[in-house]
Amino acid sequence: MFCPQCGSSVPDNDNEDFCLRCGKNLEKKKFKGPVLESDLEISIEGDEEALLVLLNTIKKFNLKVKNNSLNTIYDVKVNLSGPPQVALLSNRIIFQAIGAKSTISAPVRIIPEETGIFTLSAELLSNAGHTLTFLIELRCEAPKII
Repeated sequence: MFCPQCGSSVPDNDNEDFCLRCGKNLEKKKFKGPVLESDLEISIEGDEEALLVLLNTIKKFNLKVKNNSLNTIYDVKVNLSGPPQVALLSNRIIFQAIGAKSTISAPVRIIPEETGIFTLSAELLSNAGHTLTFLIELRCEAPKII
């Protein structure tokens, strides 16, 4: 996890209650309760099932993460990966905290370099132990010339 005061990395273990760099009390940053798969949801803003993208054109879309739990969840990371036919201009998103019963989103930018149907994978991890994988279908077409 990261210290909310100075931003330094703090080991993800139960022995660290204070930031080793600035001394900030981190005890309240620990997730309380069991880790449930249903605590977090990840989707594309607009709830689209597939994205239509144009060849060699930057496509920007937002990934949203919803916290369904009654606790704030800290240090949520989303790692994006995909086939070599799709250049990822942003491949990692970090949310320092997602409040209880709230939703947060972040932009993703890609450039498809070939036409076809491709799948991106968004793997979500949290300091509380959540692990989710969300697949994003891309349908890449060549621009129509008029």
